Amino acid sequence: TFSQTSYGQLWHSGIKLGTARPLFGVGVQNFRVACSDPKIGLPPTVSDRCGLHPHNMYIQWFADTGIPGVIGFMTLVVVWLRRFWKCGAVASWSGWLLGPAIGVFLYLWPIATTGGFFSNWNAVTFWLVLGWTLSAARRAAERNSPLFLAARAVNAVGSDLRRRPAGGERSAP
Repeated sequence: TFSQTSYGQLWHSGIKLGTARPLFGVGVQNFRVACSDPKIGLPPTVSDRCGLHPHNMYIQWFADTGIPGVIGFMTLVVVWLRRFWKCGAVASWSGWLLGPAIGVFLYLWPIATTGGFFSNWNAVTFWLVLGWTLSAARRAAERNSPLFLAARAVNAVGSDLRRRPAGGERSAP
């Protein structure tokens, strides 16, 4: 079963650390130090009980920052996902928005094993793709906003007027 695997043991260690210090956790990036302490971590007889991080970002937030930290992170995730959904519905999920949004969604899947959230290449990739997705969502929202559409209409009328000769008749295109 999963609980007997190395990842399962690391998840168990992370949950145990977060439960031992629910208000503030053990401190950001202190999982590897705290899990080796038999008072709050798993006993030394459990193999694979310690690593650099618990290999799940939600458990990592819980172990490192406690309940307030994981609730804050989950709130941020909900805000991001709502923004993507809202902008995707407006923009009909164009490829520019859909690709990065799927990548962010898969990375944020709660029951997946993940790399460390704060300090490895997975985190670099995540933050880069998240930035692309937020930018694409913002552009999609701006392009479909009433103000942008009105400006586009005014610009089209203005360019049409500039093409007319002095007599008021349209010239051939």
